[in-house]
This record gives sequence, C-alpha cells and structure tokens, in this order.
Amino acid sequence: MMRPTRAVLLTIAALLLAAGISCDRQTLDARRFVNRGVEALERGQGDVAYDFFTQAIALDKTNPAAHYHLGLVYAYERQQPERAKACFEEVLRLAPTDSDTLYQLGVLARKAGKPKQARDYLARAAKSAKASAQLAYELALVDEAAGDLGLMDKGLRDAIRYDPAFEPAYYELANLYTKLNEHERALAVINEAMQLDPDL
Repeated sequence: MMRPTRAVLLTIAALLLAAGISCDRQTLDARRFVNRGVEALERGQGDVAYDFFTQAIALDKTNPAAHYHLGLVYAYERQQPERAKACFEEVLRLAPTDSDTLYQLGVLARKAGKPKQARDYLARAAKSAKASAQLAYELALVDEAAGDLGLMDKGLRDAIRYDPAFEPAYYELANLYTKLNEHERALAVINEAMQLDPDL
C-alpha cells in the first residue's frame, strides 16, 4: 500500500484548512444577516427581515436564531402560523429547552384552539425561564380558552405581581370581572391601573 507523499499531505491539509475558514466565514456571515434582520424587524420592515433571515439559513442551517426570527416574521408579519410553527419546531430540534421558542409555540397553539397543547409548551417554557408577567399572562389566556376562569384570575394577578406596570393584565382582569357581573371588582382593577398610568 502506497503512503501519501509529503506534497499530497500538505495539499490535503491546505484543503481542510480552507474548508474550515470557509465554514467560519459562512457562520459569521449568517450571524451578521440575523443581526441585520433583527434590526429590520425592529423598524417594522418585515419583508426586509425575511430576506435577511432566509439568507442566514442558506449559509448556516444550524443557526437557531435565524429560524426563530423567521418564525416571528411568519407568525406576526405574514400571519402564516403553520410556517411559523415549522420554524419554531426546527429551533427546538437545535435547542430543545429554548424558552422563547416554547413560549411562541404555546401562543400559536392557543390561537389555534389547542389549550392543552398550549399549556404543555408554556409549562416547558416556565421550567427554563424566569417567571415573567408575559408568561403568566399567556397562561391566563390559555386558562380562559380552557374555560377555567378561576385559574385565569390567578394568572392575571400573577402577571400584575411580576410586573405592576403590565397593562394588558389589568385590561383582561377588568374584562373578566365584567363578564362575571362583578362590576365593583372590575372598577377596582381599572382604578388600580389608572393610578399607574392616568392616561389609560
């Protein structure tokens, strides 16, 4: 069996090095595209953001942030929940405990009329994320969808406890009490919110 010559070994080494450099450049370029996409999304330029995220994925299919933010574009800019779900599921394949992705899947499931699935995703998100008003609020909306208004009440109160300035929780809580014909409690919640923000 012939042994490779020194020249052949050097050639192979050079090719492997070049491939590694190329891979690193693609990874870095993908990250740059993601950053530009996020900036575009913050400016409300959904189509521009979409182009950046798809370019990032073309360069690096293992970039979870690119899939996640593309999912946000599909979910909130293009109103395409199934495509958003596919993006978020790809993130979970790459990062199974990512709390932001689990949260987004929970929101999609709730909006699709699947409260049990939504609760499962949100419970998993809660295990890997710090308790927050947004998460408690979303869980409360799931409780409402499941018809458990007692848990909804508690969830909204939890959201206010985590962040006393979280306005959506006050609105939903007042609306809940109004539906239950508990008008005095609804008025108390409204007054509580107005103390925080007189412009409400």
